[in-house]
Amino acid sequence: MAEVAAAAGPPAAVDAAARLRKELSFVQSLLKSGQSLSEMVAAANASVAVAAKAVGELRRAHPESCSTELTIRGLPSGSDDWDWRGLKRWLTNTIVGDNRLSAKSIRHVEKDADKDVGVLRLANEDQIKVAMDLLATVDPPVAGSALTLQRGPAPEYSGKKDERENRKRGREGEEQGQAQGERPAGGRGPKAPRAAPNVCEATCPLWRTPYPEQLRGKLATVVGALGKITDTVERRTHADAKPTWIQTSRALSRDTQPACPLLGVLRSPVIEAYRNKSEFTCGMDEQERPSVGFLRGSFIDGITCVGSPNVTRHTSKAAIAMADAASDFLRQGAQFPVWDKRYGSGFWRLVVVREGRRRSFLPLPLAASALAADEAGARAGQQVLADPTFPALDPWRYLVTSPSSASGAYTEEQWAEALPDGASSETRSREEGVARGMALEEVCEAEPAMPPPDELLVMLQVNPQYSRALAEPELARADLRNMAAALTAAATAAGLPAPSFAVQHHHGVSNAAPYDAPIVHLDAAVREGDAMETGGSGSAGGEGPGYIHDSLCELRFRISPTAFFQVNSSATCVLYKVVGDWAVGCGSSSSGSPPSTLLLDVCCGTGTIGLSLAHRVAKVVGVDSVESAVEDARANAALNGITNAEFVAGKAEMALPSILAQHAEKKEYSEVVAIVDPPRAGLHKSVLAALRGCGRIRRLVYVACNPESLAQNVGALCAPNPERRGGYGGHAKVPPPPFRPVKAVAMDLFPHTHHVESVMLLER
Repeated sequence: MAEVAAAAGPPAAVDAAARLRKELSFVQSLLKSGQSLSEMVAAANASVAVAAKAVGELRRAHPESCSTELTIRGLPSGSDDWDWRGLKRWLTNTIVGDNRLSAKSIRHVEKDADKDVGVLRLANEDQIKVAMDLLATVDPPVAGSALTLQRGPAPEYSGKKDERENRKRGREGEEQGQAQGERPAGGRGPKAPRAAPNVCEATCPLWRTPYPEQLRGKLATVVGALGKITDTVERRTHADAKPTWIQTSRALSRDTQPACPLLGVLRSPVIEAYRNKSEFTCGMDEQERPSVGFLRGSFIDGITCVGSPNVTRHTSKAAIAMADAASDFLRQGAQFPVWDKRYGSGFWRLVVVREGRRRSFLPLPLAASALAADEAGARAGQQVLADPTFPALDPWRYLVTSPSSASGAYTEEQWAEALPDGASSETRSREEGVARGMALEEVCEAEPAMPPPDELLVMLQVNPQYSRALAEPELARADLRNMAAALTAAATAAGLPAPSFAVQHHHGVSNAAPYDAPIVHLDAAVREGDAMETGGSGSAGGEGPGYIHDSLCELRFRISPTAFFQVNSSATCVLYKVVGDWAVGCGSSSSGSPPSTLLLDVCCGTGTIGLSLAHRVAKVVGVDSVESAVEDARANAALNGITNAEFVAGKAEMALPSILAQHAEKKEYSEVVAIVDPPRAGLHKSVLAALRGCGRIRRLVYVACNPESLAQNVGALCAPNPERRGGYGGHAKVPPPPFRPVKAVAMDLFPHTHHVESVMLLER
């Protein structure tokens, strides 16, 4: 019979229990407020982490009740038959076989032949209890001697356990060192703790990659998306009804199977400090100092520290100056702390800096060969377009091409040559300007510096539910005033315009506030005493304060604090010129006759695409789900004297059918053209059905920021037999023919990141 020895562990520490309660409260808030998939994943991971900590604290407080190890004393010693193998055989013969324990339950056995003590490790605590019950009933292996059972490891083998752990850490440390090109002294070393990535790796991961290689990778990404379109349509098409373009795709390449010609990739005119919007997080840096900068990793991975933006290549000097000044204020003058996502507490959350310029900055690219031949002369002679306009802009001067054998991107000429015998070319008029592009090998990174902004807008996101802010609202207003004063002084010292300030109230777990989160203009709010009032609309106020203006060629756009506006204004001018030329033709604005095209701008945002084409069409109708963006679009139309544009607020899947029914069948329009610029998730299936079902839409330009959703959506638009009943725009019985891919081009709006924009022309 076996005797059970009692062992009492130390009581659980009070501070550990309090910390766990605080973390549990945070997890509960995560679970309640999580809306996006990433927030739900973060909540699940946080729950697991808190549970693991709780188990760890319980085991430290009561090791005898939580251990999965069992120490057995009174075993035979002095015989080679009774090492760990002998103990395992005896345990297998005595306690294994009971339907509560199996051979797989035994995870580890420890015993030296010269010791009368052994250790049994099982899978969980319940199995330890079962093993103790069974061992209490068996005959001991040493006659006349009783077994003594005690939960937990045996001190006699603690050295061996440490040795095993050291060997394991040594192997992991060696692997870590080899991965980093290092090796610990003597080939062994402790495992390096997981560190937050460099701030550049987290925000602009291609910062060390030469720009030509960045473009090569982005071109390959779009090539892959074109191949997925071919696969998607082929799966949905009967073998006897495959369109000609699929046969051409197969003839060109069995590997990439592009859905249409890919002209190349349009480089960004500016690749350094190009962003006109920077969103900085208020948090703690590695030294636990309040800082304003970029998160150095994902909260899902347990990374919450903030890194300075000073070393990033895509952040503007103006934004860096604002972030540095905000960090200094939080460390030296702020009364309230920064937001801590781990505990759902704090006041300061985000500092968003937006910039506006009176004219677009469009330097023409230099060729590497010209720069190598005469660097000083080439730089001095580099041309920057003065007061560029959309009609005069030639986007193909920014085109970069790569041989199809290396990239899988096939030209329009190659596509035409691969057509089956007897088939006519489906490709629309050739892009004559493509010849003005440069080869990938000629791309270099020489460019003049981006000029400083003419306007600055700073939005401060704060937590209005912070306890001290609720208890001392005057102190909160003073903190806001002092932050604004510090940033204004920093702007003046750096030669920047005085910023306009807005305050956004948000108390959710994630910094991603809902689109209708209250925003107030700081100066007016402080003056009227409502800077910390959470009521009111999601608007920053009237015209002027709370808004800035930016230029896209000859057009001016009003931008509110949270409105969507492309972050690379220079590259956006190039992008929109291509979109416009493909949508309504290069010569439509100068044909002499009045334009007669109806342009549908789906997911129009602040109206940038539609307004840039308003002078080339009879009417623009835009739709977007964000009401503040639609308000900006209407204001932008008035700002530029455009009277033939109409903007509708509402979800595209709800509004588009009625828009098509109202406008598409009017005889005054000779053609209907659609431009779609959806978010990363792509278009809703109802929007796809409406576009696919309206036969009046003969041409569609798809602007994609996500190659995956591009492949899915274009595949649905080009599939011959959509799964739908009826249609829109008066075509309810016989569905119109599917669209076909005509051509595509990649666009680099985000240098030093993996993101790539793409433009695709569809016709039917």
